[in-house]
Amino acid sequence: MNRMTIPCLLFAVVAVAQAQVRIKPPSATKVNPALQKQALSETARKALEEAGKSRAYPVRAEINRLGDTTSLLPGFGASPADRICGRNAPDSSFMIVRLHYEWRPGDSYVPRANLVVRKSDGDVLIPVTLRAGSGIAEAGVAGRPFEGLLALSKADLCPGACIDVRLAPRDAADANRFDQRWQRACFSR
Repeated sequence: MNRMTIPCLLFAVVAVAQAQVRIKPPSATKVNPALQKQALSETARKALEEAGKSRAYPVRAEINRLGDTTSLLPGFGASPADRICGRNAPDSSFMIVRLHYEWRPGDSYVPRANLVVRKSDGDVLIPVTLRAGSGIAEAGVAGRPFEGLLALSKADLCPGACIDVRLAPRDAADANRFDQRWQRACFSR
């Protein structure tokens, strides 16, 4: 072998070795969901976890006047909305909205919801916090009802107004805005 043969052989070996090694082109970055969640702020992480939780849902609502036990309206599940009227009510009158909840397997207890008031100028959302009641101990158990009460005064109904109510999941942004929207809806009548 002469001096030129060795460099040529080395060059050939290196060339073959480089040909065998495939260089992968850069691919799109894959995001690890666990790492992405860790990178979120504490507030954003809690909001994400809350959004993933299952919610209790209303089975029916009864509207009672002056605490009367007689239901003025059919069961909540029978119709998409129930009507409340304050047209001829005396100043001292009020109405009770009795909300009956049931839980499905795996649902977690959520004590807040929105009472949605449907009016001609759009929906008004009233944040509702259920009071602790006899069903609180069984909260989260499928098929066990929980009852919460919400008192609506004549002022809440707007003078001479009839409104339709139904329940919907609560949105924190709605809770912040509801006061102004409710007052505007009343004054615009």
